[in-house]
Amino acid sequence: PALDCEIEGYASLTSVNRGHQIQFYVHTKDPSYSLAIYRTGWYGGLGARLVHGPVTMRGISQEMPSMDPQTGLVECVWQDPYVLMIGSEIDTEDWVSGVYLVKLNAHTSRAQAYIIFVVRDDTRTSDFLFQSSVTTYQAYNNWGGKSLYDFNSTDGRAYKVSFNRPYAISSNAVAAYGNGAGDFVTNNAVPPADASSASGWEYNMVRWLEQEGYDVTYSTNIDTHSDGWLLDRHKGWLSVGHDEYWAWEMRAT
Repeated sequence: PALDCEIEGYASLTSVNRGHQIQFYVHTKDPSYSLAIYRTGWYGGLGARLVHGPVTMRGISQEMPSMDPQTGLVECVWQDPYVLMIGSEIDTEDWVSGVYLVKLNAHTSRAQAYIIFVVRDDTRTSDFLFQSSVTTYQAYNNWGGKSLYDFNSTDGRAYKVSFNRPYAISSNAVAAYGNGAGDFVTNNAVPPADASSASGWEYNMVRWLEQEGYDVTYSTNIDTHSDGWLLDRHKGWLSVGHDEYWAWEMRAT
């Protein structure tokens, strides 16, 4: 894993509907890297399948952002993204709704990291809509030195955090192999005592739901906030694990 920011990145969106574009911004000092995208699920116990790439890209050393002295906000404005079209709204075989991981592999340092995003299918009325609770991921993310918590922030916590930045390595050292995926994936064998550590609740639930054959599509709680009508198209809505950051709009939905 990229333990010293050898390679890292973030997505332009937490979720993207089929038929639309998403951008991935990557920083590395290596001259080249590869990008491969996996859909997570059961897949006979493998846990994911390759759906795109690997694609070889020119490495870019991106500008690191300054910290807002009033709020502690750290927000990247990186350049030259990899732009990806996510299938089409009528192509049911391509880019199935799910939680996806972009695996970044720096060619010189051999360091690796993830970018996480969700593919939605707003036209499909599945039985269950699974929400990935990305606001909680971001609250604990201390990339750039600040999270919403004092315990892992430099000189006190931030009062604003941005999705326009990579996910930092978890405070739980054994979760390093999920670097960049927020709190979605970890190699922890047992739940950590520290509730802020990545514990893989959502990933394990995704694996189990798909192993059992449930009819499920996926979203994030940003969608619950902005597009609450999506919930009405399903029989059940699933909020799994550590979903603790709610806007008024989410509660109203």
